[in-house]
Amino acid sequence: MNNSNRHAGFTLIEILVVLAIIGILIALLLPSVQSIREAARRTQCLNNMRQLGIGVTSYEGTRGAFPPSYQNGHCWAAILLPYIEQKNIADVYDFGIPWNHPNNQVATTSVVTTYVCPSNPNATNQRFDEIGGGKRAATGDYAAISSVSKAIYSLGYARPVDNRRAALTHGNRPTEIRDIVDGLSNTIMFIEDVGRPVHYTSKGRGPDNHDPGGGNFDVTNGRVRGAGWADSCSSIPVHGFSADGMTCPGPVPVNATNNNEAFGFHPQVIVTMVCDGSVRVLDENITMQQYTELITREGREVNSYKF
Repeated sequence: MNNSNRHAGFTLIEILVVLAIIGILIALLLPSVQSIREAARRTQCLNNMRQLGIGVTSYEGTRGAFPPSYQNGHCWAAILLPYIEQKNIADVYDFGIPWNHPNNQVATTSVVTTYVCPSNPNATNQRFDEIGGGKRAATGDYAAISSVSKAIYSLGYARPVDNRRAALTHGNRPTEIRDIVDGLSNTIMFIEDVGRPVHYTSKGRGPDNHDPGGGNFDVTNGRVRGAGWADSCSSIPVHGFSADGMTCPGPVPVNATNNNEAFGFHPQVIVTMVCDGSVRVLDENITMQQYTELITREGREVNSYKF
């Protein structure tokens, strides 16, 4: 037979070699693709915080003060709706009844993308918190910080200060610019608390039922409280946790747990907004001393953390 008439082809070994090379190339490219996607998600998270900054600045310019973190059963996120281009939701939200009243379900089950961090692993498939009585609440990933716990100072995790209050207050007396004695650019207003109501710790998914102690909320049936953007419990104090996110109080301020503490899914950093409306990124290894300096509005500390 004339060899020139035979059809050329690949041997099995050659095919396997080609497939192995393709597999190696995919493995090399996958981290880059994931990194690019996370960079895009982080950019969107930063943009969300910028929108909150614009909303807060607009609110202050109109009202002469910042919004309260919580007032008469309603939280800052509901109060800010008209100032972040969510007037349609604001128009159906009734401040005359509790936030979780059935008549507020149209508003509180509306997903506000400005309040959702795209790096939240539940951002696309678990956007609601079951709040009882067959009612739900659309979730939010950003929180106002209300104060620093006394235990942080009594346990020596930070140097004591005369005033532990954070930027936004509870109750009827709003925070004015003059109240931010430590400086607008030195005081955090909003920070990430991502993933609620699903319980997360620094080790991954946390236990479904857990009592961390220290005055923080219990986790029950896998649910962390305060997940809804309109939830009156959505604001967070600084309790601090152990590094594994299981015990409160503790020396770790960031990324120990999302059980009402600062927590995010961006690698090594967390996104925050300070009182002048600008957006900053914190290293997750920030110390409790440095963190509390950024939280108190009139602690009169000299900030040792530099953005």
